[in-house]
Amino acid sequence: MRVTGRAAVVTWRSASMTLLSTLSVSPGYSIDDTTRAMLPPAQRPWAAEPLSRSKGFVMREKVSTDIVPPAAGSPPRKRAVLYVPEAASQEHTDAAGARLEAAASERGYDLVARQIERRSNLLKRPRLKRVFARAAEGKVDVLLVADPDDLAGNRLTVARLVIELADLGVEVVAVDGRVVDPNNQDVRWIAGEQRRHRGRVRRGLAARRRRGERFGNIPYGMRLAADGVRLEPDGRERAAISMAARLCAGGMSNANAAVVLRQEGFMARGGGTLNAKHVQRMLSARRSDDGCS
Repeated sequence: MRVTGRAAVVTWRSASMTLLSTLSVSPGYSIDDTTRAMLPPAQRPWAAEPLSRSKGFVMREKVSTDIVPPAAGSPPRKRAVLYVPEAASQEHTDAAGARLEAAASERGYDLVARQIERRSNLLKRPRLKRVFARAAEGKVDVLLVADPDDLAGNRLTVARLVIELADLGVEVVAVDGRVVDPNNQDVRWIAGEQRRHRGRVRRGLAARRRRGERFGNIPYGMRLAADGVRLEPDGRERAAISMAARLCAGGMSNANAAVVLRQEGFMARGGGTLNAKHVQRMLSARRSDDGCS
């Protein structure tokens, strides 16, 4: 039976797809880009997932250039994430990223993401938190960095982060060759020292608070006693706080409350002009539930 017209085109395309899907996974066989584009997405083993862009950086998901699947029985390639703190110039940032990409290729890693930490975010490091989220989901095996110090601003935190990643099954690999062994007892002791130090500071501050001693800034409504150590109530400031709380409860804004307090002769600490920020600090110190707008 002879097939003509639209039915012939459909039949030819169906047969072509079957042939291409068979050849594309045949050992030692390669096809050009035009032929690749004819295959449905599900039959393109080399295809990368779409790139996602966010605030000037590109994250590549599961990028792979392998056309032929790995041989049966061969060990799976380690999934790597590159972590690059933003440098002073874009040129240096790009160079650091290219260096890590080359190292990932040399080591045979499967690059799944490239995280660029902006300079403005080096305190909170949201990109590093994304790496931890991937690690918790079991989606990454290696975190590739130029230097372990790129992970944090101090060595205590670096040691703690390396151990936490190791506990999640992620190895931290530095291109410069420096190694932070998470199984080393000294490294684990250093990482725990940060937690122990924080505990000591909290206990010390709590003890000073119980003794009524000063630590940090003097809160509104208090003043330093004559001995220079203890704190005592400041009647003038407490009166201002009480008045500000009453004005606030009546629906007055911070700025208008400051105007009324100035008219009553109240001033900021140091003799400055009382403004809306001072009123808000007074109310925060009082821990009033009535908030001013």
